[in-house]
Amino acid sequence: MNCFDSTPDPDLPPCSLPARKNHDKLCNNFGLQLMTLFKENNLCILNGRLESGHFTYHGVHRNKPVASTVDYVICNTDNYESVEKLCV
Repeated sequence: MNCFDSTPDPDLPPCSLPARKNHDKLCNNFGLQLMTLFKENNLCILNGRLESGHFTYHGVHRNKPVASTVDYVICNTDNYESVEKLCV
């Protein structure tokens, strides 16, 4: 489950931002809490909206390569149009 995609919420207006492209398909409880914070405060993640959504962390866990998105660029949805370029 990718918790940083826009999920319908009947109590909030629909999202008018482009959908995020994100290679990280896993979500834990911290991600769900972060998503709640974003929705309640009209925030959005810019990663994957202004660039291709690549992983920001590459490492090894239990002798296996791992990758995830751990560095987020966050802004108020009202300011989204002000950002012209993003490079993480």
